[in-house]
Amino acid sequence: MKIKTAVALNLILIVLVLYSWLTMASGNDTGTMLTDVRLRSLKYFTLDSNLLAAAASLIAVYFQAFRKGTMPVWALSLKLAGTVSVSVTLLTVIVYLGPRFGYKAMLAGVNLHLHLTVPVLAILIFCVLEGSKTLSFGHTFLAVVPVLIYAAFYLGNILINGPGSGPSTNDWYGLLFMGLSWAPLIVAIFVSTAWILAVILWKLGRLISL
Repeated sequence: MKIKTAVALNLILIVLVLYSWLTMASGNDTGTMLTDVRLRSLKYFTLDSNLLAAAASLIAVYFQAFRKGTMPVWALSLKLAGTVSVSVTLLTVIVYLGPRFGYKAMLAGVNLHLHLTVPVLAILIFCVLEGSKTLSFGHTFLAVVPVLIYAAFYLGNILINGPGSGPSTNDWYGLLFMGLSWAPLIVAIFVSTAWILAVILWKLGRLISL
């Protein structure tokens, strides 16, 4: 029952992410904030984190459905990384994007799934159905790698192309509104937050997983 439930929920997560991405990329959700069309949509961590979670879920479904439910450590580690990434997305919406741009705007259109539904679903799947005592504490540090990669991309793009302004801004999340000199502190905040979330999810997975 546990494996079947995990497979079903992982498939739902995958469908929600693919639906949201295709809707966004095709231009059918242009009125929604912090979205873009075609491959430009990949510049947003929101979408990248959801795609990582979906990829991890796809791998999980393979092992759950065709390998007697036994997931190797690397697959569990990837699942943790994907769950941490969408958790960062959810927390950012709650404490920063929501208060700044409005929660209604942040949960409109496909952002309802990308900012809320998928992150909550990913957390529930990992903590309740997939958490494992075989995953060592060291994997909490690996779970932060996606955030570090995105930070390098985000800051690198601004350093190379400039911050820009208005609709063409390269600081699309508005994180550097106080100036580029604040970048190291902002990166440190996001990385440390991601690691804390990784530790919490890792611990919950070990304690409450069925």
